[in-house]
Amino acid sequence: MNISEYMSQMNAAIAESIFRWVPIGSGLYQRPGGAEGWGEPCPDFQFGARHQELREAMSSRGFVLTVTPNPVDWEKKTGRTFTARYTRGSGEFEATEADENLAVCLAALRAVGCVPASSA
Repeated sequence: MNISEYMSQMNAAIAESIFRWVPIGSGLYQRPGGAEGWGEPCPDFQFGARHQELREAMSSRGFVLTVTPNPVDWEKKTGRTFTARYTRGSGEFEATEADENLAVCLAALRAVGCVPASSA
């Protein structure tokens, strides 16, 4: 799977699992309560206003987000990463990625029980 396919799957999982959008075919989605037969392309939740909507949706569900920047680890030969952690009650769901917003997206999916394949 290439990175474009992976990101499309991640965005579709967020749209369906968190926002409850319904796929109506040809890559189009219908929002809950939207006009019948009217669809829009799946948004990219990793960037901009849509990413902020994701953070707000998770917060409205009672999840608290913490993002921790991790330094370069010369021994493990890894660059700078970010760990995003959603907590609610005793539940803790996290993801560590090189991109902060990607880590937030993956942690959100883990928090709602939809774990995508490991990142490319």
